[in-house]
Amino acid sequence: MSIVANKTLLLGPESHTVVASRPGALAIARIQFGDETVNLTFRPIPPVPSSAELDVLRKQRKWAAILAMTADESIQPRDPAVTVYHLEALRFLGLARLMREPDWATIPEAMRRRVQVWLRMGQPLWGWQ
Repeated sequence: MSIVANKTLLLGPESHTVVASRPGALAIARIQFGDETVNLTFRPIPPVPSSAELDVLRKQRKWAAILAMTADESIQPRDPAVTVYHLEALRFLGLARLMREPDWATIPEAMRRRVQVWLRMGQPLWGWQ
């Protein structure tokens, strides 16, 4: 995680996800290659959702909504009960680089190998200059 201001982001020719935080709020934006600017709308961090709410969003593949509901200001899981959803959202948003091994203790053993693969696949190809 780094603070970025007055810098240029070089993007490859596909969509990307930008996540930003400030005290008590998160912003998540999908941007496409060729977009000139990124508009971030910060929304307050909501209460921790139930598994049923997250299952509905998972079926709808609304990964940004899942991330917004499960992440804290450090873009880490807010509660052990939502860690699996949080890690899956990071994976599908192309943010596997934000996964941390200490969070894995709360996920089922059978899923840990899958999360390790997600982490390896999520290594960055581009960066801030």
